[in-house]
Amino acid sequence: MNSFDLKTQSGRLRLIIAETGMTQSRFGEEVGISKQQVSNILSGERDVSDPVALVIEHKFGFRKDWLLMKNGPHKK
Repeated sequence: MNSFDLKTQSGRLRLIIAETGMTQSRFGEEVGISKQQVSNILSGERDVSDPVALVIEHKFGFRKDWLLMKNGPHKK
């Protein structure tokens, strides 16, 4: 079983990608960002943008507020 650092956006995004069962590349396509942007978020170089967090919430049910700030439950 994987363990994810849920204190960070990158850790929360890793959990989301793992739960969807997608590759980073496929996940990026689904949410409208490049594989490089996904990689930059996972490495902690960039944060998840508000629009991308909204797409993730609508497509996969992971709450935007949880992804961005770890507020509240992770799923709707």
